Amino acid sequence: MWLDPPRIHPIPSCARAIRPLDERKTNRPAPRRPDEVPPAYLKQLALYRAVLRRIYPDRPVRAALVWTDVPDLMEISADALDRALTSP
Repeated sequence: MWLDPPRIHPIPSCARAIRPLDERKTNRPAPRRPDEVPPAYLKQLALYRAVLRRIYPDRPVRAALVWTDVPDLMEISADALDRALTSP
């Protein structure tokens, strides 16, 4: 399995919200809706977000998956990421 690190974009000091995570995935076919995303991917993205929230506690952190098959940028909601952290 090839592990590609997430893309964390430079964060300007004036940014109100942070969306530094563009995790690329190559599933074929790619999920069309966030509720079709494999739970392991949600948990991975949620963990990245949790780390960045500790680094930037005063800003909301947004995260997305980039599906290379479509291509599509799928933003994952904060609620979905929070649930992923508490799931087994």
